[in-house]
Amino acid sequence: MSTLTSTPSAPARTSSAPTTSPSDRRLSLRRTWSLASAELRLLLRNRALLFYSAGLPILAGLFMLRVLPDSGDSTQMQATRLIVTITGFALLFGVYYSLVSTFVARRQDLVLKRLRSGESSVLDVLTSISLPSMLTMIVQAVVAAVLAAVLVDTYTPVNVALVVVAVLGGGIVVALLAAVSSAFSSTVESVQVTTLPLILVLMAAPGFAVPASVMPDTFLAVARFLPMSPVVELIELGIAGVDRSGEVLDLAGTFSAAALPVAVLVAWGAIGVWATIRYFRWEPRR
Repeated sequence: MSTLTSTPSAPARTSSAPTTSPSDRRLSLRRTWSLASAELRLLLRNRALLFYSAGLPILAGLFMLRVLPDSGDSTQMQATRLIVTITGFALLFGVYYSLVSTFVARRQDLVLKRLRSGESSVLDVLTSISLPSMLTMIVQAVVAAVLAAVLVDTYTPVNVALVVVAVLGGGIVVALLAAVSSAFSSTVESVQVTTLPLILVLMAAPGFAVPASVMPDTFLAVARFLPMSPVVELIELGIAGVDRSGEVLDLAGTFSAAALPVAVLVAWGAIGVWATIRYFRWEPRR
């Protein structure tokens, strides 16, 4: 956004980073929904991204059940593993990978630049592009809960509120990380390479791709602060009421145990906001 000054000798400067004027911080629901609807239609036409968003998480969950059908865990923990797997892969590929590809494609086509120079605020643009992937991920989480009841057994979540926080908070954090990662991807083709490091970091969360029980204690202590770790912990607390030490908690106990993962999730959200403001690019490099 250009700014008029009263000093004619000062050269005009352009930047691909968003400004922070009050209008940029306002969210127009009408504009956001209109842009998000257009993005959703584009997502439905892109079969590759649609598979990553809707198909891959379900397949990963079913594969997990096939590989570990009789682990001796309780029904609650089996349901938890399925929900963690599907929701985690929905965040990983349905939100993170999909959004990095989308941000880069829109930037290369100068769509971001045109939207940014119009009436849409920064929040309008970023929210509208992220919303279809976020909604798809939420649907995947709901499908995971239903599949757990059908394929595993009927279960009763201990604290549904923590699961909601995990899904929504994790989605926001991963979307922000996608916005940051897009700044380091020059083309859509390069996204497969530039996203790999963070994908590996996200998958290193204890209890996601690898059971926490087989990880060294030293690694577990550090890995609790990875971006995906609070999502896994909150889902485990919310569905099975089990904390990191394996202790089964009641409703009040799950709220107490959730303090650290919620704090980690909020911290990553703050880091994501700062990094997006600092690094997100609105037009291709010249």
